[in-house]
Amino acid sequence: MRSGRVAGVAAVLACLLFAGAGAEALDARALEGAFVDAVAKVRPAVVHIRVTKVGQAVGYRDPFDEFFFGPRRPPQPQEGLGSGVIISPDGLIMTNHHVVGDASRIEVRLADDRVYQAKLVGTDPQTDIAVVRIGGENHPTAKFADSDGIRVGQWALAIGNPFGLDHTVTLGIISARGRRGIVGSEGYEDFIQTDAAVNPGNSGGPLVNIDGEVVGINTVIFSRSGGNQGIGFAVPANMAKMILDRLVADGRVTRSWLGVVIQDVTPDLAPLLKLEKAEGVVVTQVVPGSPAGEAGLAAGDVILAIDGKALADANDLRNRVAHTRVGTEVTVLTRRGSRNRTVRAKLTEHPNEQVSAPRRHEERSESADAGRLGLALQPLTPELARRMGYRESGGLLVVRVQAGSASEGAGLQAGNVILEVNGRKMASLDDFAAVWKARKAGEPLLLLVGDAPGGASSGGNRFVVLRPE
Repeated sequence: MRSGRVAGVAAVLACLLFAGAGAEALDARALEGAFVDAVAKVRPAVVHIRVTKVGQAVGYRDPFDEFFFGPRRPPQPQEGLGSGVIISPDGLIMTNHHVVGDASRIEVRLADDRVYQAKLVGTDPQTDIAVVRIGGENHPTAKFADSDGIRVGQWALAIGNPFGLDHTVTLGIISARGRRGIVGSEGYEDFIQTDAAVNPGNSGGPLVNIDGEVVGINTVIFSRSGGNQGIGFAVPANMAKMILDRLVADGRVTRSWLGVVIQDVTPDLAPLLKLEKAEGVVVTQVVPGSPAGEAGLAAGDVILAIDGKALADANDLRNRVAHTRVGTEVTVLTRRGSRNRTVRAKLTEHPNEQVSAPRRHEERSESADAGRLGLALQPLTPELARRMGYRESGGLLVVRVQAGSASEGAGLQAGNVILEVNGRKMASLDDFAAVWKARKAGEPLLLLVGDAPGGASSGGNRFVVLRPE
């Protein structure tokens, strides 16, 4: 067997050495054939979607103006275009939420020009995935790949209807994986990035590998012009299939919740958390009564793994918890101080409540200066908290941050509340002074900081490493 394999390799090398340009042409033809075959496999399952949406009423809004100029015209219908891919012979189609989410009419045209009126099965704005259904049977379908196995540099084909041009195929590679913070969907992002041309109208269409399998659903582009600039993003196939199953079964997506506010462990944070390297995610806040609270997790704990699988970052934890079935009991490996421990937490449904942060009022009063740190601090009393719109009192309010100071460099801002320093709760300025006095020369401080209500970073606590100058 081995001698036959060696002989085969030798034959290939001989072809490359002696055939020269002919061998290269042969390789190019083989690659071309692979692209053609990949498109042929998936193209029949790619559909053109045209939607009608009800727009805003047009005309005057003031009733007094209507008396003179007549009533406003009724809401005008607006049309939009997108793409989709058939995923079952009985007519289930996957597309984007932003294509069909608020449509009053959905028309689907197949590759053979048959036209159907589609019904919305369900939609998930958080991941921008939606499912619609058409009539008929024995429809051509696309095969989905395991998107966890894709690698940066692999070939990628985008198929869709950019600008209404049916079944346009573009070629590129997988440019990156695990992109997040692209559209701000509260952490449920894990995009595949590609340089295959993606334009308006491609939304909802498939991103395909060289085997003709769907690796992602195209959803958004980065562009200053409105057209392709070589940076497009797709929802990974595995995430899309998970959302599909929930939408088909329940008509909506329920997400699990652990009840922690978290942040990545940086190289600066790692030694202060007694870690040999930057790994896992650190808990900055635990919601009372949540699964995490019931399991005994606390601020300062580092979550290293869930169900035996190490965590890449905070986004990885959010996605994995959110996509685990409600009611599942998970094993959480944590580190507290210098010891690892394992706890079990039973996940509950995410409350999906966004509490509006009260408006912050400017406040100035006497404060103590934290000297070389460039901070002006004062205790956050119940009365001050009430007047400034904070939900709770306690901690030290940052009244002022000196420009160019170590505190400004660490990202502290006026309105932040310092809750703990080096693990000690801050109830008074004396507490801060005691920690400052006990520190070793040059030693950084680990601050647990709460953001100001209504601020750009509002939403939870975070750890900050403050290095005195």
